[in-house]
Amino acid sequence: NILQRLGRPAEETESESSWDRVPRYDEIIAAASCPNAAIRSRAIMALEDRHDDTTARFLIARLGQEKNAAVRDRVIFALGVITAQSGQTPAASVSPVVMQALFDSLILTAKASSTSDMKRKMAAIGSAGTVVRNASGRQIRLDGLGSFKELARQGLSSDLEDVRVASYCACTAVAMTAPTLGEGWTAREKVELVQQLAPLLNEPKPEIRLMEFLGFLGDERLTPKFIELLGHSDPIVRTFAADALGHLGDVRALPMLNQVAETDPERHDNGRYGVREAAQRAVGQIGERERR
Repeated sequence: NILQRLGRPAEETESESSWDRVPRYDEIIAAASCPNAAIRSRAIMALEDRHDDTTARFLIARLGQEKNAAVRDRVIFALGVITAQSGQTPAASVSPVVMQALFDSLILTAKASSTSDMKRKMAAIGSAGTVVRNASGRQIRLDGLGSFKELARQGLSSDLEDVRVASYCACTAVAMTAPTLGEGWTAREKVELVQQLAPLLNEPKPEIRLMEFLGFLGDERLTPKFIELLGHSDPIVRTFAADALGHLGDVRALPMLNQVAETDPERHDNGRYGVREAAQRAVGQIGERERR
C-alpha cells in the first residue's frame, strides 16, 4: 500500500493506486513529495478534495518543484479544482489572496510553456479558467485577466481538439465574469471572436464548447444559426444550441424553442438532461431577460 512505500524509489513499484486506510493529512502531504511519481500523483488526487489555503500553498510550491510531466499536469489540474466553494463554510475555502497567488502561478506556468507544447500550455490555461469561474462565483476580483485573455485565445485555431476545447472553456470563463470583477471581453474583442469562430458553426458537427462560448459572448447576430442548429441530427448539438439561445436572450428564438420544448424526441429520461428541458430553460431565460 501507499503508506508502506513512501520511502521507496520509483523503480521498485511501477504504480500504486490505493491506501490501506484513510490517510491523515500529513501522510498525504508526505506522499505528494515522495520519490515515487505514481504515489505522488495519487496523493495529489487525494488533495483535490481539499479547499483551503494550506493545501493551495502546498500545491503552488509543488508546481514549481515537480519534474515529472504527468505529475505536474496533475498538480495543474488540482490547482483549479480546489478553488471551488467548499460545501461547508466560506472560511473553509481558499481565500481571495491565496486564490490570486494560485491564479498567478498558473499564468506563469502557461507563459513559461513553449508554443511547441500547446497541450501543456493549455492545461495551465484551462485550470486558470476554472479559477476564474470559481472566483466569479464567489464574487472575488482577480488581477491579470488581461494576460489570461491573451493566453486563452492562443489555442482557438489549434489543430488539436483538446487544445481548442481548453481554449473555448477558458474564453467562456472570461465571458461569464461580471464587469465589476475584472476585464471581460471588450466590444471590439467580441466582434473579432465572432468573426473568427462563427464560421465553425457550419461544420457538420460543431464543437459543443465552441457553441457554449459563442452563446455566452451574447452576439444576437448568431441567433439564426443557433435556431438552425436546433434541427441538428445530434441531440447534444441541439441541447447546446438551445443553451446558447438562452444566453443570447433573443426573442426571435422563442417560436422555435417553444416548438422544440414540446416536440423534440430527446427529453429527460433516467436522470439525463434532454433537449426539451434545455429549450424550456432557454425560454425561461429569455422571458426573464424581457421582464427586466
